[in-house]
Amino acid sequence: MASAAARAAAPKFQLPFPCKESWVGSSGSFAHTGNEIDFNGSANDGDRDLGRTVVAAAAGTVVISAYQTGNGYGNLIKIRHSDGSTTLYAHLNKRSVAVGATVAQGQRIGEVGKSSAKYKVAAHLHYEQRSSSGKIVPAVFNGVTFRYPGQTVKSNNCGASKAPSKPQPTPSKAPSKPQPTPSKAPSKPQPTPSKPSEPSKAQPTPTKPQPTPSKPQPTPSKPATSSNPYSAGQVCGAGYKAIDSAPLATYGSVVLMYSAATGKNCVVTLRASGTGKDNVSAYLEVQGKSRQTDSGSFQYYAGPVSATALRTCVKWGGSIGSARFDSPFGHCG
Repeated sequence: MASAAARAAAPKFQLPFPCKESWVGSSGSFAHTGNEIDFNGSANDGDRDLGRTVVAAAAGTVVISAYQTGNGYGNLIKIRHSDGSTTLYAHLNKRSVAVGATVAQGQRIGEVGKSSAKYKVAAHLHYEQRSSSGKIVPAVFNGVTFRYPGQTVKSNNCGASKAPSKPQPTPSKAPSKPQPTPSKAPSKPQPTPSKPSEPSKAQPTPTKPQPTPSKPQPTPSKPATSSNPYSAGQVCGAGYKAIDSAPLATYGSVVLMYSAATGKNCVVTLRASGTGKDNVSAYLEVQGKSRQTDSGSFQYYAGPVSATALRTCVKWGGSIGSARFDSPFGHCG
């Protein structure tokens, strides 16, 4: 049973549609494992829902916004919430938010569609609620568990935010009117500093050379700082795109990537910090095959761990220090 603290941290999910709209949900698809829901405006309404608005079921951060081919999701958005749980919105006609965007509950994130590289489907929203471990759980809306296998639900998602899906640049503060040139000089001249500024001192050359990394390092995308200069894409290499990720407390994250060109998955665990070293691990297990793991004391990341998993389920995860993530088998496309 979940602790009182865990229940308090859990968001109060609402239907992923605008306030007061009614939608018919069904879990009966052949492609479902049990708790996924397909939503339509009415039963068997064909493509009449194409282009209708989809909103965030709860506030959170967008961790996936991509067109996915191998798993059949098509245009997919995945949002991670305050307690580590996630919601997935698939087959979208259009995605309105990007990875890294912070979204409010009720904010527009896309449109109902029928996108899929694997299945021929009529327009609908494929929706999932997942626990922090990645397990698909029974969906709850407005505090009430969805009545499987099917139910008509009215949306109480009425706190829609007008906030944009992407951070907006801060406008320059140009004056609204041209400012007149002062007609006279300041009344008092500014005093000359009593002594000149001291010149900056040259930094001493470090007395110790930096150790050579124990494994080949890709070229970082930015100069080394106290943060990690590497990305999962750099570590896995060209052609890979992120299809899932999970935070490891505040220490970093583990990322699952996929290459449509090769049919390979790749897992990397990235530290948030680039200072010192920590015990870091990454693993990938293709169903029916042995698990592959990379672990050790690393400064930046563990991995890449890659394997061919075309149309085969994979289990993936990793750790940094005491924080760990282990997925169930999934991404079976």
